[in-house]
Parts: sequence; structure tokens; C-alpha cells
Amino acid sequence: MTATAMAPRRTFRLLSRMNLTSRLTLMAILTMAIAVGISLWTSMSITSGEMYRRAQTALDINIKLLDSALTAYGPARRDGDKLYFGNTLINNNFEAVDRVKSIAGGTATVFMGDLRVATNVAKPDGSRAVGTKLAQGPAYDTVFNKRQTYRGEANILGENYLTVYQPIVSGNEVLGIAYVGVKKAEFFTVLEQLMWTSLIGGLVVIVLAGAAMFFLVRRIFAPVGIICRDLVAMAMEASGRTIDAKHLSQIEEMHEAVTLLGEATRAKQAAEAEAAALRERVDAQRRRRGEQAAVAAEDRSRAVQERVRAMDEISSTVKKNAGEAAEADRVATSTCDVADRSGQIVAQAIEAMSRIEESSNKISDIISVIDEIARQTNLLALNAAVEAARAGEAGRGFAVVATEVRSLAQRSSQAAKDIKQLIVSSSDRVKQGVGLVNSAGSSLSEIVEQIRKVAGIVSGIAVANNEQAAGLEQINRTLVQLDEASGGAAAWDADEEAMAA
Repeated sequence: MTATAMAPRRTFRLLSRMNLTSRLTLMAILTMAIAVGISLWTSMSITSGEMYRRAQTALDINIKLLDSALTAYGPARRDGDKLYFGNTLINNNFEAVDRVKSIAGGTATVFMGDLRVATNVAKPDGSRAVGTKLAQGPAYDTVFNKRQTYRGEANILGENYLTVYQPIVSGNEVLGIAYVGVKKAEFFTVLEQLMWTSLIGGLVVIVLAGAAMFFLVRRIFAPVGIICRDLVAMAMEASGRTIDAKHLSQIEEMHEAVTLLGEATRAKQAAEAEAAALRERVDAQRRRRGEQAAVAAEDRSRAVQERVRAMDEISSTVKKNAGEAAEADRVATSTCDVADRSGQIVAQAIEAMSRIEESSNKISDIISVIDEIARQTNLLALNAAVEAARAGEAGRGFAVVATEVRSLAQRSSQAAKDIKQLIVSSSDRVKQGVGLVNSAGSSLSEIVEQIRKVAGIVSGIAVANNEQAAGLEQINRTLVQLDEASGGAAAWDADEEAMAA
């Protein structure tokens, strides 16, 4: 909700907290303020109208003075960019406009067309506003378009004036304008002073009259406050309630007090009737309670017995679950042991694979030595064949032997290469086998760890089931005790009912 919308509510609450004296005084002050305001507005309206009429009369006199001063030179004519009256050049000739100011006051201007050529209107720097043009507006339209005299307000160089613009006509042509005016603020200064004087006087009258009215009304209505206090005290004593007088007027306080007295009387009568009815209801309720107590005791006994049977069944189930959980714990422990042994076997297999890999590497080294020997033998056989060829017929037999040795060396080298390739292939497969066995070992380790966790969980479940079984047995014993106590309470209620009857 906006502050504007909340203002009437705050005003209403403020008025509601006022006493009768303050309200009547405020009403009188408001009435006088309205009367003074209407009187002041009426007098200001009449005075303003009269002042405006006098201003127009003064301006009519000024325009006649300016017209007489100009026509005394002769008829108006325009020669290029110069304005003449008779043989007198008016451009920058301030004699006529200054004569009007010295005789009647105000400002005066002679326009050639819409251009100021002689004026006593000052610009902000204090110089004459010669060379400035008439702004487009009502005055311009009235003079140049309608060829009529304009009377009214106009803004000249940023200030408001009461003005008269009269066209300078020669034949059917408007040669320029004769202007007179007076600043509106200067002319109405007297009216503003009169308004403030009247306003201050009216406020003084309102304050004095309000003070006199306040003391008079307060003296007249003093007994009303005493009556209000006594009535409020009686109402508060009779009803046992308080009246918050901070937000109430005297009339509202008295109304609240009368309302409380009426409510107290009605409350007393209602309390007496309710007490009689209450006694009857208590008697009837006492009889019904005795009958209901026996039925309720039987119902509670049956319900307790049913709960006891249900708890027995639950206890048996929990014990069975505890036994099964213990068996599962034993199975999980056995599985964990088997997995541990499998892990040991995998570790042994990994170790055997490692030894095989080492043997393969050694064999590969031996084959490399054999291959090198075959290569050297091949070179020796080649050299022997060369030497046998040089020996001719004498070395022919030796050449045949060298050729055979070379052939044997080449086959040995090829066989060594094939064996080495097979050993390398076997070594790669052994490495793959070692990797697989390592993976299997890691998986078995994880499986063993998970089995151990499962064994721990199953063991916890077994312990929880045993504790739950013990708790259920305790609950069962408590229900039996409640059944016995329920029977005793039913007997006590029956005895109490018999005594009440």
C-alpha cells in the first residue's frame, strides 16, 4: 500500500484518539481556516483583475505616447533596410522610446518588420536589444497575419511581460511594430505583498480564535471527562477486563464501558446456566464412564493377548534368522579360506612362470652364441674355399671340404635362428601367461577382501538378530505384565463406580 493511500488512515486514527474538546476545537479552527481562505482567494481574485485592468490601461497610454512621438516626425516609410518617420531615421534613434520610459515607465520598441531597430529593452549583458527579432507566437501572428493590435502576455528575452504590439502600417503594407510593455513580476509585486500580508493576518486570527475556542470548550465539557473515567472504572471492575484508552476518544471510551457492563451481566447469567448444565453432564458422564471402563478393560486384555501371540511368532522367526545368519557366517569364513589357498596357488604359478621366463632368456642367449659360431664358421669356410681355389688342383679336395663345412655352417645358423624365434615366441606367451596369472591373483585378492566384508556383515546380522530376539522376549514379558495390570485397573474402576453409585 502506498504512502498516499495510507495517509487518510493515519489521519483518521489521529482524529479518533482526540478527546471531545480537541475535536470541537479542531472543527472550529478548520471552519475559520476555510472561511479565511475563501475570503483571501476572493479578495486576491478581485485585486488581481483590477491590477491587470490598470496595467492594460497604462499600456494603452504608453502606446499612444509612442505613436504620438513617432508620428510627430511625419508619416512612416521604409527605404531598404532603414525605417523613417518623415525625414527622421528611426534605426538606432532612441529618442522616442526613451521619452516613453521617462514619462510613463516600462519598455518601448520600434520594429522594422520583425527586427528591433530602436528599443530600451536590455539584453542580459545590459546593452540594448537592437538587431534581435520578434519570436514567432501569438503577437507575431496577430500583427503580421491579422494586421491587428496584440494585447497580452509575451516572453521577451526570457522574461514575461504585459505587452501591446501595434502594427505600423503604410497603405496596405505592415512596415513594422510599435511596442510597449512592462515586466509582469514588477507590476504584480504589490499584489504579492498584499497576498502575504493577508495570509499572515489570517493565520494570526485563526491561531488566536482557536486558542480561545479550546479553553472555552474545555471548560464547558470538563464534567464529561469525569463521567467517562467513572464509567470506565465501573466497567473494568465488573468485567475484569481493561480498556485501552490510548486509541479511543471519550465518547468511544464511554461506549466501550457500556458494552463491557452489558457483556458482564450477560456473562454472569450464562455462567449460572452453564454451571447447572455442567452438573447434569458430570453426573451422566460418571455413569457412562463406569460402564465404558469395564468394556475397555476387556478390549485391552484381548489386544494384549493378541500382541503376545504375535510377539511369540516374531521371536521364533528372529531366532531362526539368527541361526541361518550364523550358518551363513560359517560358510563365508570357509569360502574365504578356500580363496586364500587359491591365492597362494596363483602366487606359486606366477613364481614358476617367472623361472620359465628366466630359462627361456638363458636359452636365447646360448642360441645367440651358436648363431655367432655358425657365422664365424661360414666365414672360415669361405676363406678356405678362396685359398683352395688359389691352390688349383692341389687344393681341390680341400675346397670340397670347405664347401661342405660352409653349407653345414649356414644350416646351423638357420636352425639357430628358427630356434631363437621359437624361444622368443614362447617367451612372449610366457609373459602373457604371467600377466594373466597376475590379473587372476589380483582378482582373487579382491574376491577374498569382498568375502571377508560379507563375512563381517553376516556376522553383524547374526549378532543383531540375537539382540533382537532378546529384546522381543523382554517385550513379551512386558505385555504379559500389562495384561495383568489391565485386569487390576478394570477391577479398580468397577469398585470406584460402585462407591460413586
